[in-house]
Amino acid sequence: WGGERRDAVVGFLRRLGADVFGLQEVLPGQLKYLADSLAPDYAFVGIGREEGGSGEASPIFYRADRFAVARHETHWLSPTTSEPGSKYPGAGCARVVTCVELVWNGLERLFCFCTHLDHVGMSGEYAIQREQGKILCSLVDGFCGQSPQPRVILGDFNSVRTAGAPPVVLAAGYSDSSGGDETATFVEFDDRKAETGSAHHIDWIFVRNAAHTGYTVYDAKYEHSGGRCRNVSDH
Repeated sequence: WGGERRDAVVGFLRRLGADVFGLQEVLPGQLKYLADSLAPDYAFVGIGREEGGSGEASPIFYRADRFAVARHETHWLSPTTSEPGSKYPGAGCARVVTCVELVWNGLERLFCFCTHLDHVGMSGEYAIQREQGKILCSLVDGFCGQSPQPRVILGDFNSVRTAGAPPVVLAAGYSDSSGGDETATFVEFDDRKAETGSAHHIDWIFVRNAAHTGYTVYDAKYEHSGGRCRNVSDH
């Protein structure tokens, strides 16, 4: 993280200028630095995945001058979704979904969900990711109720297009914003370029009740000590 990478991350996010964005694997110190550095333009919701709110978070940041938070929740992708720190059987870590209902113009609403599914069993049927995908869809339905307003589910699904969570989410009526683009989203921290390869396309953005017109996998780098380039993020 250090001074070089963290400043590069903040710089990239500011240049991107997104209205809303989600992050994963954000440790408490990193979250504080990002929140402090992006304020007052951005605010966020989300807590760590461990009991007491520590550990990695999957926060959702939003433009503070454009959106207000109607409500937000954090749930665990386990059989006991309201139990902090709970894990799905066989999973390596507790995993969460951050849920928020955003309001703009005093009336229009947007539901956003940011998650990070487990890394265990990333082969074959991706069984843990598939079951966590089912829990995720159920939680999203419960949070949104019967609202016809747009929904966005995003994050690191640790799943390829044909197995794990994506088929579950698509079957629930969501659209894949990538439109079939198989550019790798997992690129590690060296200067590797995001090349086409379905085995490393494991991060997804799904939408429902809304149109989507663009999709880009950014090749964002910064100059590390000694003049060596590195990726701003490994995803």
